[in-house]
Amino acid sequence: MSTIRLVVGGLLVILVGAGCGGGDSADAGPLGACSGTYSQAFPSEDDAQFCMFPWDVSKPALELTECDEVLENCSTNGTTPNFGCLTTPVDHPATPATVTMTGFVDVFSSGPNADGARIQVFRHNQLDGVTDIDTVTPIASFDVELDDTTLAGARACPAERDLESEKFGQGRCALPDDNCPACDKLLNAVDFCNDTTCDDLQRWEVGYAIPNMPTNELLVVRSVGLDGSGNPETLNNTWAPLIQYNVFMGTGDTACSTTADCELGGLDAVCSDCIDTTVAPPIYRSDANLLSSQDYMTIPTSAGLSGGIAAGHGAIAGEVHDCDSVRVRHAQVGFSVDNLPKVLVFFNGNPVKTLPRLQQINDGSNLLGLYSGLDVDPGPLDVVSVGILAGELIELNRFTAQVWPDSVSLVRLGGGRPAQP
Repeated sequence: MSTIRLVVGGLLVILVGAGCGGGDSADAGPLGACSGTYSQAFPSEDDAQFCMFPWDVSKPALELTECDEVLENCSTNGTTPNFGCLTTPVDHPATPATVTMTGFVDVFSSGPNADGARIQVFRHNQLDGVTDIDTVTPIASFDVELDDTTLAGARACPAERDLESEKFGQGRCALPDDNCPACDKLLNAVDFCNDTTCDDLQRWEVGYAIPNMPTNELLVVRSVGLDGSGNPETLNNTWAPLIQYNVFMGTGDTACSTTADCELGGLDAVCSDCIDTTVAPPIYRSDANLLSSQDYMTIPTSAGLSGGIAAGHGAIAGEVHDCDSVRVRHAQVGFSVDNLPKVLVFFNGNPVKTLPRLQQINDGSNLLGLYSGLDVDPGPLDVVSVGILAGELIELNRFTAQVWPDSVSLVRLGGGRPAQP
C-alpha cells in the first residue's frame, strides 16, 4: 500500500467532478450505458464492458511523474513509463512466504491524530459474495492507538507544509528529534522538534506492524473507526471506512532502503511498497491509511454532489501506476457499464493543496495519478485504466473490487501486480 495518499500516497484532496448524465448537473444520473460523461464504450461499442470519457490517439501520451514534481512513487529516470509487465509478468520467488507488514498510519488531508481505529487484513477471496464485511473474520488486525508508548515511534505532521519548503515540502511528515530544549515530544504538544527548530504540529501518526502476512497473494486491507467498546463502527465515528484492494506484497518487488535511511527520511530512500529481506523476520513497508468522516462528507460536495454521497452508497478511488509503481499521467479510467459512479473526478498536480480542476477530465490523470468515482451503488464494480502509448490506445490494468456502503474502496491500477484471477 502506498500512501494512498489517498490512497490508496496520501490524499490531500478536494475533488473535482463531472456529471455523468445529460447536461451539466453533477447530480444528474446516467441516461443509459455510456451516456453523458461516460460516452465511450470500451473495448468497443460491440463489446461494451466499461464506460469512460472519450479517449483516443489524439490525447496526450502516457508519462511518468518525475521526482522533482512529486517525492513519492515518482521517477528518477525520465518520463517514459515501463509497461513491460503487461507482456512479461514480474517474477516473484516462493520465499519469503510471510513478512511483517509495517509502516505508518497515514491520515488523509487535515484529519486528526491517528488514533481509535483498526486495520484489518483479509484474503481477497474471503470477501467474495459478502455484503456485510463485519461478518467476516480477518486473518489479522492491528488497533491504532496513540498513547505514551506508541508516541515514542510516531512521526509528526507539521501544520504548515508547502511545495517550496526544504523541510516539509510536498506534504511530508517527519520523525521528531531531541535537539530542541523548547519543545518536548508529548501527546498534547502543539509543536515538535525537527533539525534544531520547533515547528507547529498538525497531528501525530503512529507506526504499525502486522507479523506473518502472506506474500505473493492478493489481499484486502480495511481501516475502520472503533466505538467506545472497541468494535468497528461505520457511521458516526471519527473515521470513515477505507477498503484497499489490489494489495500484493510481492517477493520480487523493489528492495527497501536500510531502516536507518528510512528513519532519516532522505529523498532517495525507498521506504514504501518495498520488501526488505536483510532483516529477520523480513518486512514489507507499506503505509496504512485513515480517512476522516468529515472529509468523506465534504469531498463529494466540493465535487458537485450537493447532497454528498447518498446514504448506503460508497465511492472508489486510487492511483494509476506503471510496472515500477510510479505514478502515471494522462491515463483515463472507466467503470463497468452496469454500475457507474454518479461523478468521475480527477485532480490537479499539487500534492499539498490538491484542488479541483474541472478541465482535467480532458487530459486524464495528473502528476498524482489520482482518480475517483463518487456515489456508487454497493456491490461489485469493475474499473479499468487505459492510455496512449506509441500512438496506440492500450489497456493498462483492470480490477474488480467491491463497493461497500458508506465506505471508500481504494484500487491502485497497475504497479506491477499480477492480473486478477
